[in-house]
Amino acid sequence: MNNLANIGDDVMPGKMIFTIIGLLIATIILLHVYSFFIHISIKNDINQINFYTIYDISDSGIFKSSTYDGLKEKINKHGDYKIALRLDKQVKPGIYDTYFNKAEILDKYLRKGDKITIYLEDKKLTWFGRLVNLSFLSKSPKNAIDNRIRSVKSAVITKNAKDIVKGYDVIADISNKRSNSSIAILVSTKMNSNGKYYGDSSHKEIITTNLKYGDSLDEEYPGINYIFDNGDFMRKIEYDSNGLIELVKYIQQ
Repeated sequence: MNNLANIGDDVMPGKMIFTIIGLLIATIILLHVYSFFIHISIKNDINQINFYTIYDISDSGIFKSSTYDGLKEKINKHGDYKIALRLDKQVKPGIYDTYFNKAEILDKYLRKGDKITIYLEDKKLTWFGRLVNLSFLSKSPKNAIDNRIRSVKSAVITKNAKDIVKGYDVIADISNKRSNSSIAILVSTKMNSNGKYYGDSSHKEIITTNLKYGDSLDEEYPGINYIFDNGDFMRKIEYDSNGLIELVKYIQQ
């Protein structure tokens, strides 16, 4: 009987140890499962936010600073995210100029055929990512798993931004309006932000008659008033008190 009692005493601590170990394993598994579903939920939210942002840009033809700030605010509710931008600006079919600098992308009017890409990446691992890297299989830095949340969305601009024209349209408009003394045209290039007027001196904005583009050295490449055929220009129209067009401004983007 004493031997049986001793065996029972030995078994009880063993059962308790196995029970504790079992509970710990179950808890770890539950934590992994719970954190995994949170990870997936955050990832879906980030993808959805990115999708709607890129869709808005594609449909409007402009990536506004307010849109960028709204994107940043929304995603940073889920973590500490970095944002990388890329703009492939179509010069002509099949040929693009690529921009990565935010200052060259935001608040710039885009044209149909341009392509915008937004890349989002969490700077830190989620709770699930940290748990995975605490496991025995990946505790070594060499085996660490980088499962940070990322999202990449790209879209082709489907609509021209309002009042954006090409350089050849500007040149054509100068030619078309030179016989109309009531309308002046002001063209501002990247090299001459003050701009140059075209039109008849009878117009209040024009001191010296200038009816033609391309007949002076400053309008030849690389002059400050040279108009690139495929350059993008924002058009602004000003009206007189009678509602008639008085001044057309073209500002290179």
